[in-house]
Amino acid sequence: MINDERIEELEIKFSYLDESVRILNETVIEKDREIDSLKKRMKILENSLEVLGEEISNEKPPHY
Repeated sequence: MINDERIEELEIKFSYLDESVRILNETVIEKDREIDSLKKRMKILENSLEVLGEEISNEKPPHY
């Protein structure tokens, strides 16, 4: 009897752990997608700033 109870308890714990791992895995996948999206947006912003910087450096000051 005691062994059966221990096995059942371990199965319950395993089930909770398995669900926790599944949820954590989904979270990691979601965050990885968010990071990829943010990297792409950051690259676009960096390129825009670079272009703006070049435009500003090519402009003559107003007193010329």
